[in-house]
Amino acid sequence: MLFSSSLLAIVGAGEEPSLSPRRHCLFNTTSGTALRELNFLTSILSVRMNRKRATKDDQSTEYQKHLMEEEQKVEVLKLRLKIEKERNRSQANEMASLRAAKDEEIMEYRKLLMEEKQKNKELSDEVERLQQLQEEHNCVLLLLVVMSHEKQPNTQRTGGRKINNLRA
Repeated sequence: MLFSSSLLAIVGAGEEPSLSPRRHCLFNTTSGTALRELNFLTSILSVRMNRKRATKDDQSTEYQKHLMEEEQKVEVLKLRLKIEKERNRSQANEMASLRAAKDEEIMEYRKLLMEEKQKNKELSDEVERLQQLQEEHNCVLLLLVVMSHEKQPNTQRTGGRKINNLRA
């Protein structure tokens, strides 16, 4: 009992759940009501009460405090996880749209490359055709030169006079 107040701390001493040594009850004797009931994982060894608060003197109070802190940390981590998942989802969507844009660019570049290859092939064919024409033209010119050379009589110039060489 706390000094001259009507508060009474009750700790169970039996094997039944309502009388468990791990159960603490703060009881108001004037109203006949339980103000607070606490269950702990280990047996309660002692209870200290003062005008400001009532505390349990064993490891379970510290454990309960630590457990509450850890639960708060877990809640914070769950919230961070939720935020990270949303950010990852957003980044994944952004990456997918960038990937789609890059795929379209790649297809466009492949199309341009195929067109350039086709143009190069056409130009190579045209160059080859022109080279053949030039070769034919050179052959024709050579033939004409040879033919014109054969039609002209062989002449030598000596001192300004023309001497015809006749073939025997």
